[in-house]
Parts: sequence; structure tokens; C-alpha cells
Amino acid sequence: MENTASYQNMTTRETVARLRADGYRISEYALRSWIRTGAIPARQIGKKSLIYYPNVLAFLQCADGQDNIPVSSVSSGAIRRIEV
Repeated sequence: MENTASYQNMTTRETVARLRADGYRISEYALRSWIRTGAIPARQIGKKSLIYYPNVLAFLQCADGQDNIPVSSVSSGAIRRIEV
């Protein structure tokens, strides 16, 4: 019996290569920024991130029905008007 769990966990570079093979045009920089903001969960092993591929697909396909923009990245650094 083949262990498919190890095939699903990949580094950032491997994930980008598989996404491109599956027809998604995602850069390594974009994937790293989604990991950094917490939009896509990943495990840090030393300097590398291990990513569960189905989580990436769920994020890209909006499987949870939500927007893909994390709330923290939208409100940080932006100036907002306050009505008084």
C-alpha cells in the first residue's frame, strides 16, 4: 500500500511545480505570502515550509465560500476614514 500522505505534503517549490502542472499559474512568492499571512496553513521544518496540497487547492477554489483575502492583510497599513 502506497503512503499518499507523504505525496500530499510538499515544500513550497514542489507545491508551485505541482500547481503549474495542474494548470494553476501561481508564483512561489505568492504562495509564500499566503503562508506568511496564515491563509494557507504550513509546518515549518527548519527553513522550509511543508504544505498539505489539498489545503492549497481548497484555498484557490474558495472551498469554504469565503474570500481569499485575510482580514489582517486588508486592514494593516491602510488609512481608513472615521466619520464623526
